Amino acid sequence: SNEQSEYPTAFLFRAKAFLGILVLNNVTNSTNAAAIIRAYMIFVTEETPIGRLFDANIIRILQIAAVPLRDCQEDETYVSGIKKLFQGGCFYYSKYSKPESNYNKHYFDKPYDITLCAQRMEQGHDSDIRFFWNRGLSLPLLKYNIDIRYWIPKVMCGGIENFRSQNDDIDLWLISRLSCERAGTRFNVRGVNDDGAVANFVETEQIVLIPQQHSYSSFIIVRGSIPIFWHQPRFQ
Repeated sequence: SNEQSEYPTAFLFRAKAFLGILVLNNVTNSTNAAAIIRAYMIFVTEETPIGRLFDANIIRILQIAAVPLRDCQEDETYVSGIKKLFQGGCFYYSKYSKPESNYNKHYFDKPYDITLCAQRMEQGHDSDIRFFWNRGLSLPLLKYNIDIRYWIPKVMCGGIENFRSQNDDIDLWLISRLSCERAGTRFNVRGVNDDGAVANFVETEQIVLIPQQHSYSSFIIVRGSIPIFWHQPRFQ
């Protein structure tokens, strides 16, 4: 048949990480098959290392690729939007060079989670969904009880800086995590929403490590919009 298939035949590229699945339409009761499957697998294709924090490598995302599960040209606007978001230079994730079975528990009882401050890691908390920016991309897999812990990294948005002393006996980290619950520009997102999330909430953590002693200290400050309901004429 000369008719072009609506399913892509093959994609070949080198990926650094898999961030999840972007679902644009999930109308399962529609008779139109094109309305059922409009989804893209999101991969990290370019990245740069920032440093090693605790027992994890901290990575900044530089470029992503969206691989369609079905050919659909009208989705280009949405796909380019998520590419622009994740390629902005302010998204990070952590990864390990060894499997968890060989995890060296110098600091915590489980692998480091970049969405958690050190205090929450120490207390054994699960991922902080406030700073888990690709959580929505993982939901299509979680819906079918797929365990994503070891092959979909948790991505945070914000800023990370690393400073080391000249003799490498002190390692200083500054991590600012922007909440994904109510992010946006100042004139469009203000105050608090019905769920109690304030606009542009940021948690900044200062971590000081002494690697030779396997010890650390962590200090947290937070900021965000005033937690009241705002109304301004001509603005939402």
